[in-house]
Amino acid sequence: MSNWTSNAFNFDSFCSGGVDQRTRSYSYQILLGSLVGNWLKGPNLDIALQFSPYSTDNLGFGKGWKLNIPRYDLKNKQLHLANGQSYRAELGANYKLDLRYKKLLDFSVKGDASGYEITYRNGRKDILDDHGNLIKIIQSDGHALHFSWLNIGSENA
Repeated sequence: MSNWTSNAFNFDSFCSGGVDQRTRSYSYQILLGSLVGNWLKGPNLDIALQFSPYSTDNLGFGKGWKLNIPRYDLKNKQLHLANGQSYRAELGANYKLDLRYKKLLDFSVKGDASGYEITYRNGRKDILDDHGNLIKIIQSDGHALHFSWLNIGSENA
């Protein structure tokens, strides 16, 4: 048993949560780390585990818990962004996603047979494959992070 103490673990900046005053629902987020590509030139992706009481899905972390990785849930027709926002996204003709209740012009979505491209106002692009999984993040200067997914049984992981 060690005999030293530290106040380093007394700070909870890696965790955040609280009650939404509008809905009276509780949400929580735990920052797991940050991926930074290209010898710290970027792009970066903060990886966090998020809890929502409205989610009944179990994505491997327990009911209601998910990673904040951008994705399009084809089955539930939900577009999830890295910042935690999610939108009902109906797939229309020519792979156009109709985003209900999206009011701000802070991002746009294009789609084709190979997947979807989310473009943010700051120039960052999240590229999703035809299954809705993140495969690439491109920042405005062209540097990119690449992702690959494995099939485990009938689910992507």
